[in-house]
Amino acid sequence: MNAPASLDDLVATAYEELRAIAHARLAWRGAGGTLSTTALVHEAYLKLADQSPSKWRDRAHFFAVASLAMRHVLVDFAKARVTLKRGGARRRITLDDDAIFDYPWIILQQPGMGRWHPRGEQAARLREYFRRGGFMMVDDFHGEYEWASFQDAMEEVLPDRSIVDIPDGDPLFGIVFELDKKIQIPGDRHVRYGGGMRMEGPPHWRGIYDEKGRLIVAIGHNSDMGDGWEHADDPGYPTDKTAMAYRFGVNYVIYSMTH
Repeated sequence: MNAPASLDDLVATAYEELRAIAHARLAWRGAGGTLSTTALVHEAYLKLADQSPSKWRDRAHFFAVASLAMRHVLVDFAKARVTLKRGGARRRITLDDDAIFDYPWIILQQPGMGRWHPRGEQAARLREYFRRGGFMMVDDFHGEYEWASFQDAMEEVLPDRSIVDIPDGDPLFGIVFELDKKIQIPGDRHVRYGGGMRMEGPPHWRGIYDEKGRLIVAIGHNSDMGDGWEHADDPGYPTDKTAMAYRFGVNYVIYSMTH
């Protein structure tokens, strides 16, 4: 892709390749018979529609992003099926929902890709969430562009607090497991394409502290802890990274419940 093409053009010229990726995804997930190859391609298209083609470096990168979108479709589809089997309805909690104050620990994923930026009343509610003792973990955002986008959003939410590197002696890194800040947890897309683990920068474990020194936002930049959890039973994902992702997650939860 020498010049950014429209998503419609990319899908039209690469439709058979996308179907092959979708077929492989369905075979791996065991979802055949419930979601067709064509339906999966079309659902992935809807997820890609909000992205700018200029972000795709080349054809291989586009296929990697499309495969990731298909994985997200299948995860959402599986969750919906489990919910229906249990007779319940999924509820999405947003900053506008008072129920957010019932959750002491929340996860913000892909803030850069989703162009997350609470303003006005939403920013005020997130500040109130932290004031009441809430803890937010930020995961799965990569590169300098997504970092700048997230940093800009947090400056509006917490204008009087700075993002800093979490120091080695912080309880977060030893409250249950002893953690190494040099560890980098890759996303599924970082280990399946191009050979080896290809990340978009070194890992950064940063945070925001309140005026009492309590860590209220834990930030894992250039890492994807969520994929480490999700792919625990995937033989194609490194088991040592899954193990470390769970250790980080346990420490985050225990820290948030005790501080």
